[in-house]
Amino acid sequence: MTQLKPKHTSSRFDNLLFKIASDKIEKGLESPEDFHHIMQGHRNKKSKDIYLKLKKMLIDHKELLMPGKEKVWADNMVNIMYSFASNKPTKFGVYVRYAKEEIDELLTHYEQDFCDCCQYLDAEGITRLAQVMYLLKSKSFENIWWRIENRIHELAEVKGSLDPYNISSIMRAFSRSQEN
Repeated sequence: MTQLKPKHTSSRFDNLLFKIASDKIEKGLESPEDFHHIMQGHRNKKSKDIYLKLKKMLIDHKELLMPGKEKVWADNMVNIMYSFASNKPTKFGVYVRYAKEEIDELLTHYEQDFCDCCQYLDAEGITRLAQVMYLLKSKSFENIWWRIENRIHELAEVKGSLDPYNISSIMRAFSRSQEN
């Protein structure tokens, strides 16, 4: 497995880890854990190529990366998308507009899946989905936000299902989404 790069390594070792991750992506990821390890381990400026390859893999191999039915499927999807959103490169230089278009393409591909998965998510899952939408900062996709809001209302009716962490994280995601 590709692990986090230690702070003080040679560029040669860094290049070796980068090559291993690239080869693994080219051959195809075997599990959601592979996806998490690569996103976590290569979340730096150099990883734009890996990021774009993983985005393409999310679109082309959805069933492989998100196995399971209903609750398991929903949890897998939200966890993978959270890993993708929280570890994506932040410095695209002159390609910022292109990067936004890439994210909109991904969200367009997953819009119906996000809407469908909301009904299966518990408090942690819906909090994480709200954070995914906040981290991806897309100005569209109100339908997904609406489903998230409806699920939060359903969970709020059940006493004790939303704790202060969930509420504060959800409020932050809603208030800071769309760069408000």
